[in-house]
Amino acid sequence: MLYPVFLDVRARKCVVVGGGEIAARKAEALLDAGAAVTVISPEFCQDLEEHAAAGRIACIRTPYREDALDDAFVAVAATDDEAVNTRVNRDCRARNIIVNVVDVPELCDFHVPSIIRSGDITVAIGTGGKSPALSRHLRLMLQDKIGPEYGQLLDILGALRDTVKEKVPGQKRRHALWLKLIDSGILDELRAGRVQSAEQMAKHIVEQEISQE
Repeated sequence: MLYPVFLDVRARKCVVVGGGEIAARKAEALLDAGAAVTVISPEFCQDLEEHAAAGRIACIRTPYREDALDDAFVAVAATDDEAVNTRVNRDCRARNIIVNVVDVPELCDFHVPSIIRSGDITVAIGTGGKSPALSRHLRLMLQDKIGPEYGQLLDILGALRDTVKEKVPGQKRRHALWLKLIDSGILDELRAGRVQSAEQMAKHIVEQEISQE
């Protein structure tokens, strides 16, 4: 059983070993999360070359060597060379760096889940490394059910959070208010594109709750 977490890699050095398309996808996912990405490989695919030219990644244009891991927080081995991937795993564990070796679960400290995003909402689906295909299937099945309106709802709730925390006493009462907001019809307004109406509805519900004091 794996421990599910959302890892903050912003401005942290994350190393990708490999220069192919899979390595590019891993690097792009880390870039999306705000990581400082270093890629080491003797050759780079076009996508990685474009990232390098734009200054988005640091490149080490050599075969894998251990000092590429200096000061790394996370590493991903994405080569087609089993010996290299095994070396990356061994070096990372000696340095207490968490590592993912693509498609080799027994060499992984973590697995990268299939992701559904809606604004700041992230839903991660994992299978413990047993079946990435099933993860993708479940993502495709669920992604239509979590549309952009949920990200918009999150923004509305987030904007009200401090007010509710300050003016609505008691955790139980605040929890009931959040559930009321979620079930109030705000999502229907957002699905219809009436964002301002949804915001006004949410504020009105909160004001009513506060006025009961």
